[in-house]
Amino acid sequence: EKYTIISHFLLDMVRHPDYAEAELIDEVRRHLAYGLKDKEYYFALIDALEEALRESLQDNWSETMAESWHDVSLAMKGVIGQAATFV
Repeated sequence: EKYTIISHFLLDMVRHPDYAEAELIDEVRRHLAYGLKDKEYYFALIDALEEALRESLQDNWSETMAESWHDVSLAMKGVIGQAATFV
């Protein structure tokens, strides 16, 4: 379920960057309220999703996909890092 949520955030960040950023910040803040203050948790989920996609796609995983994934995941990690410092 977590991977589905993260993948939706990733797609939203590409399709609707402003909306997705606000939603991601709200999600991080909600988790902070429950005591989850380690942003590395989110980073690990993003990295694990990339690994799962790469493994699932195997030979169909391309350099273009890797570069695109890298850009989107860096953007998400940046937003998460900023949101985690608000509290």
